Amino acid sequence: MMQTNRSRATRPGLQRAGLLLVVLTALALPIRAAAGAQVPYKGSDSGGYTIPGTCAPGIFQIDINGTGTATQLGEYAYHAVECFDPVASTVSGEFTMTAANGDTIFGTYSGPCAGNSCAETAVVQGGTGRFAAAKGQLAVTVTVTGPDTYSEVASGTLSTPGSASQ
Repeated sequence: MMQTNRSRATRPGLQRAGLLLVVLTALALPIRAAAGAQVPYKGSDSGGYTIPGTCAPGIFQIDINGTGTATQLGEYAYHAVECFDPVASTVSGEFTMTAANGDTIFGTYSGPCAGNSCAETAVVQGGTGRFAAAKGQLAVTVTVTGPDTYSEVASGTLSTPGSASQ
């Protein structure tokens, strides 16, 4: 009789422990998935730019087009429209990177400039295809390499391709 009582007393305790383990595991899964959703991004591109007009009086609009290669994206076409304030020596704009298959990543950027280079922070705000709902942040160094040419190097993190659909 003694073993039966012990068995009954232990069974609810084990059931509660098992339930607690299941709940803790279920709570940990989204945290692990969120942490794993960001991957390193490294890329570079180069190309040309034009100054078609102004964004506001004394602030120049710059239209940028280039090509490059990056992790997660492969070969891509780069396009941006930015506003350069020569008095404040700052730049801000919007960019789109288009992969060879047509999938895109887009966002905004801004930062200070000195001499022939700018140190920008780019915020990835979305995309299409495998980059739908992409998020991330990139540190970008842009160098003006000629009277109408540039090159840039970027690194940071980007949400895993296709993670929004997983």
